[in-house]
Amino acid sequence: MNEITRFYLGHHKCASQYIKAILRQSAILMGWSVKVDGIASQLPMDYHLREPFASRILAKKAMLANGAYDLICLENADNDALAIVEAHRRYRGFHVIRDPRDIVVSGYFSHRYSHPVSEHESPWLWEYRKQLDALSDLESGLLTEIEFCSTYFARLRDWNYENPNVLEARYETLIADPLKTFGQIFGFLGVNISLFDPFRLTQAGGNLALYALHRFARRSSARPLAVKSDTLPEPALRYLLQRHSFQRKSGGRDRGAENVQHHYRKGVAGDWRNYFTPRLKDGFKEQYPGLLTKLGYESDENW
Repeated sequence: MNEITRFYLGHHKCASQYIKAILRQSAILMGWSVKVDGIASQLPMDYHLREPFASRILAKKAMLANGAYDLICLENADNDALAIVEAHRRYRGFHVIRDPRDIVVSGYFSHRYSHPVSEHESPWLWEYRKQLDALSDLESGLLTEIEFCSTYFARLRDWNYENPNVLEARYETLIADPLKTFGQIFGFLGVNISLFDPFRLTQAGGNLALYALHRFARRSSARPLAVKSDTLPEPALRYLLQRHSFQRKSGGRDRGAENVQHHYRKGVAGDWRNYFTPRLKDGFKEQYPGLLTKLGYESDENW
């Protein structure tokens, strides 16, 4: 396979829904084929060792090696997946991480209230939600979440952060300046962010919404786009960022206005400070020594 495949390499509770939405619709505008995959090589509670998940993981590995896509979004990236990519493809990608303490807090509320769960499709979350519901207080729930995150945090700990084919990005930077961050991401992936419309869709009359809808309609038809492009107009990117903004997705709330029942709960960085008691801090440090310093979120363990 001679063409370069682009990759989004994400993790649990690191804005993956938001990032996927921007990427998928940007890909539509450029005529790219996209594959989204959410099953990791390892699942919580060892469900990856059981059927049907073991078979699904084998199918995922085959897709990573041979799937003919322009862009592949891995929501739960790990070293096993990237090793397959490196063995079979020329690739460029970007990797997004988040402060693990915020992952704990966000994960707790998501697993407790808002994440879609199914007894058959996601039995580990079905089982885990019942466990959280049975706990008597928030602190006990967050301590349980700290332990539950061990699979996720192992991926963050073991990741190669020096891979020249992968741009490292952070949730915190992404939400602070999404236009700049996505500009850097697309630039690394070889996409030109243009101030002009390379498709000359003058029938849109300068209306970006009509422009985007026209492209979406073309891409969703049975016929492939006549032209595949590596150029994305900046106005289109701005439109997509606004369309998928926290305020829009949360039903009108500004970042920081919390709704624990909503998947877009709060949308801020550093929220762990509002929840981590001394007991939670001790539990985190005991289970994940050195993780925060390795990821650059702390300079030592005295936080």
